[in-house]
Amino acid sequence: MNLQTTDWNKFRTFYHVAKAGSFTKAAENLHISQPSLSRSISSLEESLNMRLLKRVPRGVVPTEEGKALLETVDAMLKVFLRYGEKVNNKNEEPQGLLKVAMLKTLPGLQLSSLIPKFLKAYPQIKLALVDSDREVGFSTYQADAAIREFDENAQNMEQMYLTTSPIGLYASPEYLEVNGPPQEAEDLESHRLIALGNPDNLSACAANWVLQVGLSQGQQRTPSLCVSSIAEMKWAVKSGLGIAALPEEYISQDLCLIRVLPEIPSRSVDLYYVYPSYHKETKRVTAYGEFLVDQLKTFNPAKTETKGEKTRSFALESGFHPSYAHQEA
Repeated sequence: MNLQTTDWNKFRTFYHVAKAGSFTKAAENLHISQPSLSRSISSLEESLNMRLLKRVPRGVVPTEEGKALLETVDAMLKVFLRYGEKVNNKNEEPQGLLKVAMLKTLPGLQLSSLIPKFLKAYPQIKLALVDSDREVGFSTYQADAAIREFDENAQNMEQMYLTTSPIGLYASPEYLEVNGPPQEAEDLESHRLIALGNPDNLSACAANWVLQVGLSQGQQRTPSLCVSSIAEMKWAVKSGLGIAALPEEYISQDLCLIRVLPEIPSRSVDLYYVYPSYHKETKRVTAYGEFLVDQLKTFNPAKTETKGEKTRSFALESGFHPSYAHQEA
């Protein structure tokens, strides 16, 4: 074993493969080719004279030696990260690259409109918005923070409430002229419905309530079309391909869309600014969250969260919503 001549990038590559559980996913995350990734792992195993990964039906998992190395590399990455933050935090102004992940299945027009104002207020911060089609893991350092729904199972995470986006049912005039408008929720059975996200897990997306409204719990309609983003769903509705639940912030006069079943109350999705607790002292990470909370506070009504038999009210003027992991059960 010769650690002195081993390239650190190979350890980093191993870390990402082990965390992703797949060479393919790790290659996508690192933006390098899979053959290059495989060669890097093979070279690392050869230099350490040990097998680090073993293949399983759905990818790879660390061997016992690999698990030990993974813990070591993870600790080293955290040390480097904290040192870098310590250096950056010596400056009075927040600075550096800030990577914020957001799922394509969540509404974000209101947040996007605030970007120019944020960059003007914090010229030393370089903002990178990671448009993702799946949850981004903080453990692989793909993102510093994320905008997503509240996760009551999150541990060691800070979750700041931002805003609530109402979601209503819409269709194009052309579609309704041909198919007629549904008069009640049960009529949706005979209409073409457009869904958002992974076809194998449509219930996970708030925008897909069109598939369940009017049905018994556990039942779900089959959509005629599934798309991967809200922008694609808006295009599909405008093109007359069916009925979909669209965030109201995406509806404008130029779209000429018609609200379907307006007597049914809109559903809504709550958006939170989320980041690992180890970033609580990282200026560039906290600055963006505090900026969004301040800009959106006029839209934030008093909100109540319930867990078990206890009800907690949060004063959202501050926008801070601690994870249930830090609260009493």
